[in-house]
Amino acid sequence: MRSKAPVAATLFALCLVGGCTNTVLPLAEPLPQDKNGNFVLYVSNQSFDVSPVDILIHIDGKEAVSSDFAVGNQHNWVQHTFQLAPGKHQLVAVSQKGKARVEREFEIVDKHWAVVDYWYSKQDGKKQFSFVIQDQPIGFM
Repeated sequence: MRSKAPVAATLFALCLVGGCTNTVLPLAEPLPQDKNGNFVLYVSNQSFDVSPVDILIHIDGKEAVSSDFAVGNQHNWVQHTFQLAPGKHQLVAVSQKGKARVEREFEIVDKHWAVVDYWYSKQDGKKQFSFVIQDQPIGFM
């Protein structure tokens, strides 16, 4: 597998000279997944107009998700599970291609389930992320 370091370093260098939009996140160490973790995060692209869309998610400054997401039939959430300490945490989701960013603070008390969705349609013109968190499993339709 090829390292992302040369590409990431180049992007970071371009940012230093003013070549970035406000959607760029700094380089970060990865947040390890834990199948028995207390924070289950589902990620999906809900836009037929931008597919695939790049989504990069950091939790507490660590890279949790970095992938391209195809819209498919809009029922294709990808699950990521992490072990997070009790207390407040910061989630930042960005997309360069999708031109969107969201920052949300959330609190871990016990086990929680969350969803980050990318949304855009040419009809409404808004490129955005949504973030929902709850203390019960999420039922997708």
